[in-house]
Amino acid sequence: ALPILLGMKATQENTLRLATLYAIGTIFAGIGWNAWNVYEYIHFLKEQTDYRNIHNSDHSMTDDGGGNHGNNPGNNLANFPNNEDNDLPPLTRDDFVTVAFFTIVMPLGVWFLCCIRAFEFRRLISEAEEEAAERIRNEYVVTETEDNASRAGDNIDDNSITEIV
Repeated sequence: ALPILLGMKATQENTLRLATLYAIGTIFAGIGWNAWNVYEYIHFLKEQTDYRNIHNSDHSMTDDGGGNHGNNPGNNLANFPNNEDNDLPPLTRDDFVTVAFFTIVMPLGVWFLCCIRAFEFRRLISEAEEEAAERIRNEYVVTETEDNASRAGDNIDDNSITEIV
């Protein structure tokens, strides 16, 4: 939320300091968000791997006549929160790749673009501030030159166009 507030304030006030804080805040928010996504994916992967191991041992014991193994609560497929139906097959490698893409890679790409835009905004503000400072310097030099010319011209009759008309 802080980068969003800084971004709104930076676009209204257009200062390099706020634009820099916005860019840095966007990077930190992106790192935090993506770290959370990686954590969630690892948790999901562990949960699904445990489910696959139990599912495979369940079918191998049933096929071998291993007896009732459901008395062990650790091996009960109903203990997994995403398992509404005990007959669901475990996820395949392609399923894991798809989940990784939508959980990690896509948000990482979006945050990367957000960080690029934040630093581009910072660069534009920096260029605008430099241009404004250059204009002020040029205006100061022109004004100072005109003042010197008017002081030197106090001794000469001033025949400007406005006086003739």
